[in-house]
Amino acid sequence: MDPRDTNAAGINAERARRIFDAIWNERRPEVFDQLCAPDCLIHDPFRGTLDRTGFELLLTTASALEMQLFVDELVEAGDRIALRWSGECIVRGEPMLVTGLSLLRFRDGLLVEQWSAWDTPHFGELLGLVPHGTEAVLPFDRPSPPA
Repeated sequence: MDPRDTNAAGINAERARRIFDAIWNERRPEVFDQLCAPDCLIHDPFRGTLDRTGFELLLTTASALEMQLFVDELVEAGDRIALRWSGECIVRGEPMLVTGLSLLRFRDGLLVEQWSAWDTPHFGELLGLVPHGTEAVLPFDRPSPPA
């Protein structure tokens, strides 16, 4: 089977799991090159929209964490994969659980875009990315319409 054949059922779901396992759990950034398009964009609640270079820097930062992520639920719909996930990690000596949702979009068998939302305020405080009590702004939040 051609690795870029997206007609076979479940191929994108398999790739989404592989991205999660290999990149986040096994710390193998070369998988990013194998499964992500050159123009791939990652929408992160803390850092906004990241291109490949920005995402590689995020991976470098995350590689210093003791972290294990788990795909708790996966739904595939055409070129999109929705994931509900959880993770266990140690941050500054404190064990914590983080939960999140990610939506991944594939084109020609490669990840082209990912949106994620996760327990950002607590996690960000522990990492020192946001001051205590700060609310994260998710990339798909929209202001309320005028009254």
